[in-house]
Amino acid sequence: MSSVIRHDVALLILRIGMAFLFLSAAVIHSKDAAGRSSTLHYTSLLFPGTATNSGLIKLCGFIAGAVLYLSGLGVLLGVELKISAFFMFLFSACGVVIHIRDGSQAFAAATALEPLLPSDAVAVIRRVKGSAMAGNGSSAIKNIPVMAAAMLLMIEGGGRYGFTPQFALGHWW
Repeated sequence: MSSVIRHDVALLILRIGMAFLFLSAAVIHSKDAAGRSSTLHYTSLLFPGTATNSGLIKLCGFIAGAVLYLSGLGVLLGVELKISAFFMFLFSACGVVIHIRDGSQAFAAATALEPLLPSDAVAVIRRVKGSAMAGNGSSAIKNIPVMAAAMLLMIEGGGRYGFTPQFALGHWW
């Protein structure tokens, strides 16, 4: 197998993995009221002080869902792949900010509750604080390799296994 074919196969495997990640998240966050509510909550973390039910948050939540679906499909099929990968990169960068803010809010809430709890519950709330920071910290960090993979697709394109005609955007990147 030539190195060009191996390179194209590797890009195809990366595209399938990225598409699975984004499309599965899209389904989870849009299939029911709980998923959509979660999307609005996380979107509101990008705009501190804005109510979760505001028009801005609802619009941005809708856009986030569209980005998940369209970028996942675009990368999977190789249709306008570089644009799709760019939106994956932006979405993941927002994910870093969201998870850092979510962890900080959870930590602050647990810290505020700590003096109000009986001494035997303080140990539990301290574990919750640690879990909130560790879980959101790792969620923020996991977005960095996703951003790197999206950047690779922005630079390299999708290889020969996609539906993007060469003349669609030319070599704009």
